[in-house]
Amino acid sequence: MPAKSANTLDQPLTDRAGTLPDMPELLSSTNGDGDARLRALETYLCQKLQSTLDVPPAHRINRTRPLYSQGVDSITALALQRKLESALRIPVRTTHLLRENSVTEIAALLAVLIDEANAGAPTQA
Repeated sequence: MPAKSANTLDQPLTDRAGTLPDMPELLSSTNGDGDARLRALETYLCQKLQSTLDVPPAHRINRTRPLYSQGVDSITALALQRKLESALRIPVRTTHLLRENSVTEIAALLAVLIDEANAGAPTQA
C-alpha cells in the first residue's frame, strides 16, 4: 500500500462516494483553526475549478496564479460563483473571481465573507 502524502493540500476532499462534503460542515470541522480553514477553502476551490475547467488529472490548478491566466473567463466565473454560493451559502461577487485574484486570495476573501455572514446571522437558542 503506498504511503499517503503528508501534504493535505494535494489530497481531495471527497468522501468514499466521490462527492464533496457539505462546505459548512467541512469548515466547522476545522475547529476554528484559521489556517486549516484557509487550506480547506483553497482545496475546495481548486477541486471546483478543476471540474469546471475540465482540467486533466495530470495537471493542477496553481494556487498563486491569477484565475484568468488559468482559463477562468466570465462564463466560467458565473458557473463558479453559483457553485460557491450554493456550497457556502453566502453571496459571492463575480467581480472577485474575474480580478487578478489567485485561489489563495479568493480563499482568504471567502473566509472573511463567511465570518461576516456568521457575525450577522442570528444565534439559535
